[in-house]
Amino acid sequence: MRRAAFPPPSGRPARALPANSLLEQLQPSMGRTFRLAGATLRFETDDERVMDVATTMFERYGPPADDPGDPLVLRVMVHAPAALAPPFATPVYRTHGHLLSIVIGPDDNAVADLLAGYAFAIVGPALVDSAWRLRQVIGTLSMAMLGPAGGHVPLHCACVTRAGRSVLVRGHSGAGKSTFAYACGRRGYGLVSDDVVHIGGGVEPRAWGIPWRFQLLPDATRFFPELAGSEARLQPNGERKIDVDVARRFPGRSAPSAPLGPLLLLSRRPGPTEIERVPDDEAASEIEPVWPWQVGWSATHQALLDGVVRNGVYRFATGADPDAMVDALDAFLASEVP
Repeated sequence: MRRAAFPPPSGRPARALPANSLLEQLQPSMGRTFRLAGATLRFETDDERVMDVATTMFERYGPPADDPGDPLVLRVMVHAPAALAPPFATPVYRTHGHLLSIVIGPDDNAVADLLAGYAFAIVGPALVDSAWRLRQVIGTLSMAMLGPAGGHVPLHCACVTRAGRSVLVRGHSGAGKSTFAYACGRRGYGLVSDDVVHIGGGVEPRAWGIPWRFQLLPDATRFFPELAGSEARLQPNGERKIDVDVARRFPGRSAPSAPLGPLLLLSRRPGPTEIERVPDDEAASEIEPVWPWQVGWSATHQALLDGVVRNGVYRFATGADPDAMVDALDAFLASEVP
């Protein structure tokens, strides 16, 4: 069982080290409790700008549960060293056992205990000034804990919704999941996620995402002229992508979660679009969770994954442009899914 807060400083002097040489005296001055997908997150910081970013990210999930139990805990503290340095172009991620480490720059680093549900980051002013980079750090830490400690199953899937059901779209990086999801948004679908969903959240599991911003490859502008001139930013994985505020572009279409529905395995090949069901005895081997951790997988996680399979897995083979793919999805939902 996780404890609901960081333990207080013991007050024992560290005689072998100069005072605050490890920045151990940094303490939060403010905190808020948020809903994070189907879990609860306690967020603490010593900087109002950091709290504003976290509030923008998490407040849209709605109010936390009345009895949140043991929340996940994330602290982000700001420290200004004598010599300021910008963050690295791409962060360095390392994991071992129950720990995740992120080195973002000379003055920016973070650690998460994935089983205990605790994470903290100490960042410099340059990272705080870059709100989109700060969002990446906060999002990575919180979502990493959501799997092992929060009881959710992360899947590398886009997710759209219509008529009260979700459609998960799985494919390898670059297959066009985000582009397809954006095209669905243009056609009136609700948008849950463009890249990763987290399955969980109670007696009736749901697909949870971050539906307010999508990251599209630069070539998406050839399908969507309204994105022409948009800046492609360097992502943590080294790719450059266009950061799209879909909540503003498609008002009312962002859906933080949706009931589980079928899963489509997206693949590219010449010819007409075909959607066909994968036999149940083969479907489980086609779905692999995003689980780089060496710990934390449980019977609860496996039951959630099995539930995804029971909703139906289909091959979605297409060589069509995104709008024609949406036509195929419309026809599939009208004829194949009860």
